Amino acid sequence: MNTSGSQAVNSSLSNNIENSTKINRFPYAIFLVIFFVDFLQLRLHMLPKIAILLPEILSVFSLLIVLMYIVRFGVLRVSVKYIILFFFFILVMISGYILNSVDVGPIISGLRNYLKYVPFFLLPAVINYTDEQIAKQIKFLLILALIQIPLVIVQKFVLQIDMDHVAGTLNIGSILSLFLLGVIALVFGFYLKNKLKLGISLFFIVLFFFPTMLNETKSIIIFLPIVIVTSLVVSSRGQVNKGRLFAVFALGVVMLVVFIASYKIFFGDQFADEEGGENKFLSNPSVAIQHYLFSDILQNIDPKKVLNLDKRVVGEISEISFGEDRVARLDSIFLPMVVLSQDVSKLALGLGAGNASKSFIPIFSGKYKEFAGLNISMPALAIFLWEIGIIGALIFLIFFIFIFNDCIFMSKQPGLISAIAVGWAGVVVMIILSLTYKPFMTFSVLGVLFWYFSGLLSARRWIIFHESREEIFGKNSNFNEHSNSD
Repeated sequence: MNTSGSQAVNSSLSNNIENSTKINRFPYAIFLVIFFVDFLQLRLHMLPKIAILLPEILSVFSLLIVLMYIVRFGVLRVSVKYIILFFFFILVMISGYILNSVDVGPIISGLRNYLKYVPFFLLPAVINYTDEQIAKQIKFLLILALIQIPLVIVQKFVLQIDMDHVAGTLNIGSILSLFLLGVIALVFGFYLKNKLKLGISLFFIVLFFFPTMLNETKSIIIFLPIVIVTSLVVSSRGQVNKGRLFAVFALGVVMLVVFIASYKIFFGDQFADEEGGENKFLSNPSVAIQHYLFSDILQNIDPKKVLNLDKRVVGEISEISFGEDRVARLDSIFLPMVVLSQDVSKLALGLGAGNASKSFIPIFSGKYKEFAGLNISMPALAIFLWEIGIIGALIFLIFFIFIFNDCIFMSKQPGLISAIAVGWAGVVVMIILSLTYKPFMTFSVLGVLFWYFSGLLSARRWIIFHESREEIFGKNSNFNEHSNSD
């Protein structure tokens, strides 16, 4: 299976190699935009405000490229399971709009928020990038990751800016940490597949771990071991190497000790008076966790009044949501379930995609835009529950499971894609965990990269599945390269 699958991929790649090389620079333009535009506009004010829409413009351009390739070559290498899932998600969005009588502005905002990454997922489904081209893309991202390190050092020790903004070009420290954790997962995947030597792998892992110690990213001590172990298990095919497992455990312990020590060195007593601060997590973890995860909002509101637009939502929860105390992370997830449970249809379908979001252009803000301010960094799952309901959130979860399954399949194949798949399995788990942590979809770096490389793995699996069957049934079978189901 591995040999025929590899031959199938190479055969398919050679068919469109001339066309793919004409546009193989496009991903580099995408990477540069998502890494630098927000930084240049929001931090350095070197670009007009409209520049923050460049990722959306590239999304539209990507969609045009996808449509052009479909028309020209008549093939879209996407499994039917993703098409069905997309259909149901669109159905959920439309149903939510009808149910809540959502205005045109929030509808446009919702389509932008939830669909802007789909074209990036489809790009590898129409453009067969070669392993050499993919390797160059990975190296380019590695360079962009390396650029963050000196910037973080300057921001921390020279400019001495607020630690949440010690983030290189990514503006938010926790987003930088999640991105670097994804890079670490890929490096580890390359090591597990013998694409990198142990010494080089450890060097890069430590190097990319260092910036996470210079900003307030507590989640890294939870996410890192889970991500690493996930990649290890996927690469082992059910038989974990005890030596490697022990080495990973030892490395994890060392990194945890260094991480904790760094907070004492770099932050000192900065958080001594804050219940949710890092020092409280060390000295009095039960109090800190209680403050960080839970608040009293569920006991202080009347769920039946929260959606009353005559009194405005803010009238019921303003003192908690917009004062010094924000809604704690887990409570921000429980709140929509409690409030929307008063109406089963709203609990299932939400208030409408974009209807609980803010925009710097007022006409695009939703009726329930106040919900966007409940938490200083509203978790993605909370946003999903408010806007697309339980069904919409489950569709996203199923999508992540599909991608994870593709990672497992591709990890068994030969070549570069196998190493990427092993590391990407850890990235998928990281994204699932971040659903309760950050609104990752609002950050182009995480959204674009996740959908693009997930689409790459999905497209490669499609190629192997269909063209291996073409070898068995013949080119005139239903399993030819123009088929669109598996």
